[in-house]
Amino acid sequence: MKKLGIIGCGWLGKKIAKKVSGSFEIFTTTTSKEKLNELKTLNFNPHLILFSDQQISNYQQIFDNQDIIIITVPFSQRTPISTLKIRFQNIINFIGDFKGQLFLCSSTGIYPQIEEIITENSVSENLLNQSIFSIEKLMQENYPQLNILRFGGLMGDDRIFSKYYQNKEIAEPHQVVNHTHFEDICKVFLDLIKLNINCETFNFVSPNHPSKIEVYNCQTKNNCEKIDDQKFGKRISSVKIIERLNYKFIHPNPKYFK
Repeated sequence: MKKLGIIGCGWLGKKIAKKVSGSFEIFTTTTSKEKLNELKTLNFNPHLILFSDQQISNYQQIFDNQDIIIITVPFSQRTPISTLKIRFQNIINFIGDFKGQLFLCSSTGIYPQIEEIITENSVSENLLNQSIFSIEKLMQENYPQLNILRFGGLMGDDRIFSKYYQNKEIAEPHQVVNHTHFEDICKVFLDLIKLNINCETFNFVSPNHPSKIEVYNCQTKNNCEKIDDQKFGKRISSVKIIERLNYKFIHPNPKYFK
């Protein structure tokens, strides 16, 4: 059985691990002592690793024998670039001279808020969020085989859009959403691994883009009618990965996410 390592096994990483555990022997890292026991119980071979904001070079090479690695450590556009680069240089030191299939979970937050359909190469590099883009480039420079997956807002299970606005006004209610359901993420990883895809960057966002108010009304009032007037905002296209994998989304419309 092939070995799959998940670096940063938090909300998304744990869901991926559960989905693929029948096909791979799973190894994980976490920064939380509380999560360590849970991951042990799930037989995900966890290691407590803190990817410090200070440079560290002497990490134990415990992922040396992995066949596949998925990095789910978040890198926010609000964190200073210098801090992110140190943190991810530590991740590079941790995985060392890895030659296997490698995935970096990134974000569609890399794209500016512009009124157009956005593909992987439609926006000039100087307009991309430089915090996110700098980490993608750092990882690509060290691992040419790297696959980058740019996800929209992570949804599903306990993350339901309407929950965040139960007692709160929706800012810009007619702005369209770019959301990704975790079940689709788990499935697409299996597809990419099976096809041995390398050296690619993909947007991965549900293909329908309702407005925030449409999502809210559908989830709270069971009113799922379209509201065509006044919609605005960027629409992230997943056409590249859909065509490459002949992928069919489990959850194509964020209005119906559960």
